[in-house]
Amino acid sequence: MRASMRVGLCAVARAFSAAVQRRPLHRIGVQAQPAPRPREIPAGHREAMPAADSANDDTMESSDDLLYGCRVLLVDGEPAIRHALQVLLFRWHCDARVVANAAEALALVAQQHARHGGRHSEGSWTPELVLSGYRLPGNGSGIDAVQDVRRAMGRQVAAVLISGDTTPEQAQLAARHGLTLACKPVTSSVLRDKMVQALLRRP
Repeated sequence: MRASMRVGLCAVARAFSAAVQRRPLHRIGVQAQPAPRPREIPAGHREAMPAADSANDDTMESSDDLLYGCRVLLVDGEPAIRHALQVLLFRWHCDARVVANAAEALALVAQQHARHGGRHSEGSWTPELVLSGYRLPGNGSGIDAVQDVRRAMGRQVAAVLISGDTTPEQAQLAARHGLTLACKPVTSSVLRDKMVQALLRRP
């Protein structure tokens, strides 16, 4: 059962692991600066992208697109999946920061809050959307990570939870915490739609 829940993004992870060995990305950490957002995905990384289910679902570059320039905090404990999703976010021209767990997510947001008083201003970075896996290393789930970020920021930040649990109970849990649920295996177009839905639902 556990193996079947990991089919979607773990398949991405395996493909991306091989790509990373050939052409590694920059090291990720709470203090890391975001990598430049490429206009084109390097050939060595293209096979790592989640499967698309239409010809142009993940190639929009319109400045009217809600994801264009959107500040996204990506939280995932599996390095290969984390890197693959980061490349996808860059492809959508999101302004992404990437961390591995709930503690790092909170530390990044708290650091920005302390420096800039919780306001987004020139030189600061605060997330407009949190994209998190459900199972994270250490203490805390993806739901905990989102709740911690929201408390630190003092507002209801949009959030998408990626989970392999497709039970009604998981959907109810996500809804109860104001999260948009994306169930594995997830395609790039479905993930994109879920992120847009979450942004449209924010207060």
